Amino acid sequence: MFGLEDVVSPFVANPLAGVGGIDVLCTLLVCFVLVLFFGNSHKMGDSFVAEPKRLVYSAGIFTVSLLHLNTVTEFIYFQF
Repeated sequence: MFGLEDVVSPFVANPLAGVGGIDVLCTLLVCFVLVLFFGNSHKMGDSFVAEPKRLVYSAGIFTVSLLHLNTVTEFIYFQF
């Protein structure tokens, strides 16, 4: 059996070890502002109106993606 009982992580004793600096503070501040002042997906969904042009476009993209599921493509990272 495989387990992680004997693996010691540096973050077990202190979850915030190595985290800090002005870049982390700025990122947290920007994310906090985004959460407070912008609507969530439920609010945005309430004002959503299904336009026929958008529905046709979405159905077309979905159909094209379904038709291309059986094509074989080369894995891009093998070219590097």
